[in-house]
Amino acid sequence: MAHQRGQALVSALTFLVIGVVTLLVMYNTSQVTVEKSRLVNAADAAAYSGALYVARNLNFMAYTNRALIANHVAVGHFVSYMSWMRYVQSTSRRLSQLSLLAAAIPGVGPVLAYAGQVLDRWAEVTTRGTELFGEVYVPLADSLNRIISAVQMTSRASLGTSLDGGQALAGIHGLMEAAARAHHPAIRINVPETMEDAGSARYAGEIALENAALSRFMRFYRAGDDGGRMERMTDLNLGHSERWIRSREWRPRDLSVPFLIRVRKQGSTRQRLGDGLSDWNASDELLHWRWSWSKMEWKRKGSIGKGRASAREFDDTYAGIDTYAGLTDGREGRDPSLSLTAYATLPVDNIDTQSQFGLAPGTRRLAAVARARIYHRRPAAPDFAPLGRGEYANLYNPFWTVRMEAVPWR
Repeated sequence: MAHQRGQALVSALTFLVIGVVTLLVMYNTSQVTVEKSRLVNAADAAAYSGALYVARNLNFMAYTNRALIANHVAVGHFVSYMSWMRYVQSTSRRLSQLSLLAAAIPGVGPVLAYAGQVLDRWAEVTTRGTELFGEVYVPLADSLNRIISAVQMTSRASLGTSLDGGQALAGIHGLMEAAARAHHPAIRINVPETMEDAGSARYAGEIALENAALSRFMRFYRAGDDGGRMERMTDLNLGHSERWIRSREWRPRDLSVPFLIRVRKQGSTRQRLGDGLSDWNASDELLHWRWSWSKMEWKRKGSIGKGRASAREFDDTYAGIDTYAGLTDGREGRDPSLSLTAYATLPVDNIDTQSQFGLAPGTRRLAAVARARIYHRRPAAPDFAPLGRGEYANLYNPFWTVRMEAVPWR
């Protein structure tokens, strides 16, 4: 009887131990599973946050490049207007002189003389006021562009230019870890010492390649030392104002009284970027010809009025667009993209598990990996696809965005 009671007690204790061990295993497994899920979410958050920051930085470069171009083009418009105003003043002064000659004509002479004087005075006051405005506006616009260029460099530096431990760009690394540690304060991202085993060595190499590609993805150019790229981009951004900038001529080109006089208005503005000689040069002129009965042809007599203007007369250090951000040479005319990988680790010491009966986890840390792609996604609108494809990736339109993707070498 006592023997049976002993066997029953042993059985009960055995079942109790098995139950306790089972509960411990289930508890440990559930804790590890929960932390593993949290770690996966942390890796996703880190990869997406880092990639989104890069995409926003690229979009910022696009916005500021547009601002540089807009400010430079605005100065070109002002210089064109200044030249045109001086042309109007010169022409009105000439017409005023002619009206004074007509003052002796009974009835209309005095009226013409007065009208010519009023026109001449108006043109003089308006031209002087425009010149005073230019003495403030052109240096201000140029200074603003210099500030924008400096801000671009600061923004680029925020991405990080040095490698942290040979693996992660310092600036982005801190951002990615901050996003991951919101899930658990002990999570680490892309730390070299956590990728020493054979299973994670591949990640270390790929992450280093990704960050090297990011470091080389864009660079800063000086206008005039970029093969004329920015000058061509400025020309493209003239849009509907190109006629005003390029050719301020009458339509039709000539106005004439047969066998008496012919008048033609011509004018244009040209830009120069780089080499420390950036400028806008504008000219306007009203030419006239008279008919020569002896030669039976038009003979040029000169100018009725003319105007000249340049950006450097208002700012002798005018730089226009001095330095700007662009994709590295060789990436233009293609669709390059970037990837950013987050290798997240969490030491098991930070997991609330039970180690009785030798049930401690068999690994030092949990690991999860996630990857995000940074790419240029153009709108589907017809304006962006005139040739059926659309524009290539660039730093002139803010179409950089992010998507999560599978890790191909997992």
